[in-house]
Amino acid sequence: MEEEYFSCHYLESGLSFSYNSIRACAIVHHDTGEPTLADYTGGPLPIDTILATQADIVQKNQTSQQHPNCQACPHLVRQKWPRSNYPIQWLGITNWLGCNLHCNYCWLQWAPWSPRNIISTLPLTLYDVNASIQELIARVMLAPNATIDWGGGGEPLLMPGVDAMLTLLDQHGTTQWIHTNGTVLPKAIRDRTIDGSRLRILCSIDAGSQTTYESIKGLNLYDTVWENLKAYVAAGAKVSIKYLVLNDYWTYDEIRGFIHKDLDIGKITILGDIDHRYPTPTPEILRALAYLQLLTDKHGLDYSLGGTGLNSVIEAELNTHIEQQFSAVWNDRYLYPKEYSQKTLSQRLATTISKFRSTFWL
Repeated sequence: MEEEYFSCHYLESGLSFSYNSIRACAIVHHDTGEPTLADYTGGPLPIDTILATQADIVQKNQTSQQHPNCQACPHLVRQKWPRSNYPIQWLGITNWLGCNLHCNYCWLQWAPWSPRNIISTLPLTLYDVNASIQELIARVMLAPNATIDWGGGGEPLLMPGVDAMLTLLDQHGTTQWIHTNGTVLPKAIRDRTIDGSRLRILCSIDAGSQTTYESIKGLNLYDTVWENLKAYVAAGAKVSIKYLVLNDYWTYDEIRGFIHKDLDIGKITILGDIDHRYPTPTPEILRALAYLQLLTDKHGLDYSLGGTGLNSVIEAELNTHIEQQFSAVWNDRYLYPKEYSQKTLSQRLATTISKFRSTFWL
C-alpha cells in the first residue's frame, strides 16, 4: 500500500530545463524554489543524477528542516503519490533568455542575478533543448498527455527551432502552455499545422492603452499583440490574458480600456495578479483587482485570480482582502453604475472567485 509523505507534483513527475541546469520546478516562493537536479549545458541527459537528486530532495523533505529550496513552499503537501508509467508529466522549457520587450517588472530587468545584469555577452541559450526533448521521448520518459510549460526568462517563441519543437510536442499528444508576450505568431499557428485545442496561451498585457503599454514594455506593439491573440483564439487555443496591477501604471480608465479590448477577441480568460516584486499590495491595488473582477463579471468574461505574484505569497490569502474591497467599488457610482442588484452581483461573484493555485499544473 502506498504511504503518505511530503512531496509535490513537480518533485514526483516534473522536470524543468533552465539556463545552465535542470531543475525540479519553475516555482519561485520568497526567493527560494527551483531546486537544481543537475548542472546541464547540453548533450546526453544525466538521468541517473536527476533521479537520484529528486529522491534525495524528497527524503530531506520528510525531516523537520526540509530541503532549503522547498521550505515553506505551499506546493509541498503530505499525501499519497501514485506511481506513473512515465516519469515526467510536467516539462518546463525555461532555458531561453532572449526577448524583444523590456517589461520593467520582469526579473531580467531588475534582478541582480539576471544574465542581462551580469554580462552583456552571455549567449541567449547554452544548449539545444530540442535534442533534449527528443531524448526524453525516445527514452519513454515524457508522458503523451504531459503539460509543457513554455516560460522562463524570455520570449519562448523567439527560440531557434521553436516551430519544430511545437510540432514535435503536438504530435506526441501534449498540452502546451506558452507564456508569450504576444508579439510573435509562430508559423505552426499561422499555418494551423498543430492542434490548437491543446494550446494554452498566457499573455501579460497589463495596460488598457497603447501609451501605457509602451511605457511598461518599451515598444509600441500593443495593437500587434491584440491581433495575434485573436489569431490564437481563431485557431482554437484557450487564451488567458493577464493584467498585472502595477503601482505606477494602473488607473480605473486603464482597466476599462483593457476590458474593452478583451471583448473584441472572442472567448478568453482574464487573470488578475500583483507585481511579485511587491508581495504586500496596498489597499488601492487590492481595490483595483476587485474592480477588474467586477468588470469581467459584468461583461460575462471568465476570470481567475492568481499568477506569479499571488502564487508567490499563497499563504497571505490575498483573495479575502480583495473580496473586502468589492463593497468600496460597488458603492462608488462613478466606478460601478448600478445595473443590477447587489444581491445578484454577490451571487454571481461567488461562482467566479478563485482560490490561489498553480495555474499551469493542469
